[in-house]
Amino acid sequence: MAVVIIRECGNAVRLLLVFAVLTGGVGCAAASEAQPAPSITQRHINDYSAALERCRRKLLIDPGIRLHDEPLPAYILRISARLPGEDVPHYKTRLSAYVDALASATDSTASLRSLPALKSSSASNTALVMRASRDLSYLPKRMERVRLAAKAATANNGAAPAKALASEMLTTIQLILDAYSNLRDARP
Repeated sequence: MAVVIIRECGNAVRLLLVFAVLTGGVGCAAASEAQPAPSITQRHINDYSAALERCRRKLLIDPGIRLHDEPLPAYILRISARLPGEDVPHYKTRLSAYVDALASATDSTASLRSLPALKSSSASNTALVMRASRDLSYLPKRMERVRLAAKAATANNGAAPAKALASEMLTTIQLILDAYSNLRDARP
């Protein structure tokens, strides 16, 4: 059983996790033994946001193939398959660039997957950072799934692997966009 305790310490809110262990009796780790969460600065928030923005641009803007008013799901489905007249080596290179952009965002935001100590303890700010942290915590598993789907899509030229890749990419991109949106308004 996990118990979450939020305690105010001056200006900072610290999240302490206390785990109760059942071993013939009830024992739990004392709150004072918990490691304090690392603090975050505005520069850190800006760096995380920049990494997510670079990923967004590499997938949605830089390729220059998104149609006017094309919904995100339709765009991702279209770019997950070979484009008309596209040869296989170019398709593999294009997909590799998309996967690399997602991987770069995942790697650059690794330290924000656990909730940092915040100086601004307002409920709205804490909620923004918690949502961003939660979204980013899903990225490593999502990247495994994207890589497997991309490998299957490049191995076969059928519609089914491309559809599976589109689904995985869309979910991963949505997590990145949601985290970016939350970090845009967050304060340290």
